[in-house]
Amino acid sequence: NGEDGIDLARHIHRIDPEAPIIFISAYLEKACDVYDVEHCYFVYKPQKDQRLKAAVSRALDLLEPSRTPLVVHEGTAVHRVNPSSILCMERVRRCTYITCVNQVFKAREDLTKLLEQLPESFAQCHRSYVVNFARTAAFYGTEFEMSNGLRIPVARSRQNEIRRRYSRFLQKEQDLC
Repeated sequence: NGEDGIDLARHIHRIDPEAPIIFISAYLEKACDVYDVEHCYFVYKPQKDQRLKAAVSRALDLLEPSRTPLVVHEGTAVHRVNPSSILCMERVRRCTYITCVNQVFKAREDLTKLLEQLPESFAQCHRSYVVNFARTAAFYGTEFEMSNGLRIPVARSRQNEIRRRYSRFLQKEQDLC
């Protein structure tokens, strides 16, 4: 019906917003278009043999049942948040703002309590901030740039530890390739 894989991915996300999408294409000009839709990997078809294993591994990690939802309280509401959708968290006064791919939750739980429930890809990089390494675009030593462009500071006292943990995380990802 004239739809392409990007349109299909949009339709899938309307049905299941947490479904991991892997795009595979021989057309590099499509590489930019896929960023209009949430996805976990883009594989250029001529590199399929080298990249497909890492793509599938990342998709399976997102589906892993041991990654139980994070339960947060927002006023009288109780939300179940998929950890893979979380970019970062910020503590402001007595509230924790949990920034996800498609929304922000205002929770009453503190960062320490929330961090205990999250996988090791999450790290407290500042007294008031937690980042999800899997959702970072860049690390500049003193701050992270998240996949949505948001910049998160890294406390001076935590820079060495965060640099080591982030390097280990990236190494694990690279080993999958």
